[in-house]
Amino acid sequence: MLAATLPRPGRSLAMLRQAAQPDTVDLGRAAYERVATHCHFRGRVDDFQFVQDDNVLIVRGRVPSFYLKQVLQTALMDVEGVRQIDNQVDVVCCYGLSSVRDD
Repeated sequence: MLAATLPRPGRSLAMLRQAAQPDTVDLGRAAYERVATHCHFRGRVDDFQFVQDDNVLIVRGRVPSFYLKQVLQTALMDVEGVRQIDNQVDVVCCYGLSSVRDD
């Protein structure tokens, strides 16, 4: 039993602990990284908020077009562990078209 808990050569204790823990994914962090490297949103990732609720990724923020809202959602669909996206991103356009909800 003790031999099973000792790291094999080339494996650190951190790697052993990570392998022993259940496979959990921080969806918010994974989504942030995906958007940070996306060509349409590079440099604008801090304009968004990513919140995890079980396997649902909640996204908030603002974009200037409905097209970019859809591009954002499509990019996030490939994030490992995401089963559903609650896209609460508002479309705010200087031409008066907007999806912003009045509270």
